[in-house]
Amino acid sequence: MFVDLNWVLQTHNIHPKSVLHIGAHLAQELPYYREVGLVSGIFIEASPSTFLELSEILEGQADFSAMQALLSDTDGSVVDFFLANNGQSSSLLNPTGHLNEHVDVTFSQKPIKLTTHKLDSLSLGTFDLIVMDVQGAELKVLTGGTNTIKDAKVILLEASLGGLYEGDCTINEIIAFLTPYGFSPVDLKIGRNRWGDAIFIKTI
Repeated sequence: MFVDLNWVLQTHNIHPKSVLHIGAHLAQELPYYREVGLVSGIFIEASPSTFLELSEILEGQADFSAMQALLSDTDGSVVDFFLANNGQSSSLLNPTGHLNEHVDVTFSQKPIKLTTHKLDSLSLGTFDLIVMDVQGAELKVLTGGTNTIKDAKVILLEASLGGLYEGDCTINEIIAFLTPYGFSPVDLKIGRNRWGDAIFIKTI
């Protein structure tokens, strides 16, 4: 994580209790979430095989659960999902520039087929903190989740300058999308490889 979530929370006197983490992988952030005061949440993972591991990790974790779903801006579309060897770079978008920027990450020659869901269609309720790591598809997830995000206090997502995946969104597009919903960027860091993280807080 390039940005400092705890610093943002303390600086802006925000005390989130619930988290929705989209693109969870194996919930590596859970200890950190507990450290900053989060007491409940849902981890959503698209990859069926990774989801099985995630479920085992979260088994017995009170108030934190796992869900398998590929989130996008449509319901019921059957799409290609590109699996990465590290599990963390998998995406519903075809990797392009990512292959050059991260030569150690490879993708399966044949993508798997998954069915998309809108975040709002899952009717998961409201969350103080929404975290998103969906490899360039952030704008698709936001578009399908406008009712869910509107009550959040903080949104933390992976951000890039574009060109890592086919049709991926840029940080400027995300800022333009979130501004009408009252979110402002308060911490943004992008590295030399054109990607990083951004934190938005609800200001109105």
